[in-house]
Amino acid sequence: MQEISASIAQALAGQYGLGDTQNITVYFDRDVRPLQVEPSAAGALQVLNLSYDQRSTRFDVTVDLPSSAELHRQPQRFTGTALETVAAVTVRPPGRTWR
Repeated sequence: MQEISASIAQALAGQYGLGDTQNITVYFDRDVRPLQVEPSAAGALQVLNLSYDQRSTRFDVTVDLPSSAELHRQPQRFTGTALETVAAVTVRPPGRTWR
């Protein structure tokens, strides 16, 4: 799942200018199952089709692994939301504890 998320974040950063890939959080609509490929398959996932709505933050993507005959025959489609995140400092009011 991490490789799929990273491929989507990289494509979104490149095509839609969402910033650094490490600052893009990808949420899938459904649980992502491991992709089944041949043991000899190598290389990085490729994004074939990508659409992203910046207002709703929804994406629809199709990925492929060209070195895998199985996955290349039937590319996988994923949908969900993607958000650019930033680190933020929060201040705790004096005398209060967080629980």
